[in-house]
Amino acid sequence: MALLDILNGIRDGMTSQLTSPAQPQPGELVTATVTPLPQTLEATDIVNGTLDLKWVGKDVMYGTSDLEPSFAPADLNAATIGAKPITGATGIIGGIAGTPGLLGQLQGTIPLPAPGTFPVSVNVTWLVLDENHNQLAANQFNAPSGLNGTNVAVAFAPETTELTDGPLPSPKQRFLRAQVTLSAGSVTTGQRSLPDLPVLVPPLPIPTVLALFLHANFQPRSGDDDGAVLVVVPQSSPLRSIGQLQPVLTTLQSTIGNLTSFGSFATFLLGLGDLVQALGAQPYVQFRAADAINNLNDITLIQRSWYENDTEAEDELSSLILIGREGRGAACFNDRDRNDDEGKFTVKTTENLFVIVRDLDGKNPAAEGGSITIDKQPPGGLFNPDKFNDELSSFEFV
Repeated sequence: MALLDILNGIRDGMTSQLTSPAQPQPGELVTATVTPLPQTLEATDIVNGTLDLKWVGKDVMYGTSDLEPSFAPADLNAATIGAKPITGATGIIGGIAGTPGLLGQLQGTIPLPAPGTFPVSVNVTWLVLDENHNQLAANQFNAPSGLNGTNVAVAFAPETTELTDGPLPSPKQRFLRAQVTLSAGSVTTGQRSLPDLPVLVPPLPIPTVLALFLHANFQPRSGDDDGAVLVVVPQSSPLRSIGQLQPVLTTLQSTIGNLTSFGSFATFLLGLGDLVQALGAQPYVQFRAADAINNLNDITLIQRSWYENDTEAEDELSSLILIGREGRGAACFNDRDRNDDEGKFTVKTTENLFVIVRDLDGKNPAAEGGSITIDKQPPGGLFNPDKFNDELSSFEFV
């Protein structure tokens, strides 16, 4: 059997399969392979042999009996192209010009069988596809070792969703497709696409957490004053205490650590680390589950002895960190009851999934990671504030 037919038969019998779970955890590599892998073949290859025939046919006797080397006039013997002598028993009788003769040449290739043992080369290119079997955008997956080879490993960027007490959205459908060609000897097959391998990529739940700190830059102490933090989550969050929040943040850090090949998750890991570190350093922590707080004076950050003034959250907060799915936000007001008369700003997450405002001082504080919009600047004047730090009185999630 011809070598190409054998290679086509082997290629058509190959399959691809997952070697990891079809529904990975966020950041977990999905691996797949192509089998079986041939090594060598006993077969007959067809190779091209060279054919080169030259001849000179002579109708008369020549005094030169050697074959001519080529048909170039300069290479031909003069006796071949000149007058042809007639030779008799007693020698040359005479010459007759124009005596017919035949010059011919045949050159080309001819297929020749070449039986033997041939090593087989398997070339595989992998495609990463979306739910519609179209190629997935390059920023939605990462293949650490590339997409060429009989084995492949792919990490998928999960979609983010808000952590709530309700069910998670359905996983996203993805596919891996292997395209195979085989080569042996001088023969290469056409490319064959193996059946697509389905993969389910679950969403990554991100808790919405707003941390409002007593001191600028989340300091646990400023001069003689201890630090404190008010942690707020939406009413729909399953978290109801700082003790429940801390292990969730630790697990999230570990998960995001496996997704740092994607730029936005690598950036989020930095903001998340700032939040975990800042919360752990505060000597006083208050936790609330609420979609809005109309009067921050109702929350005592630091409870002191009967002869000292307590520290309430109103008119005391100087920095903040917000984490949450893309587009999650919080609006903060200098006045109670979410009234913007004395100033209002809104922070929102972007694809980086966090916003940090290290110092709320002034009318235009700066944000990192996400965005901050000054909806209304503090008006200033005799009875109005001209800054946001130490002035916040209410807030709401948006």
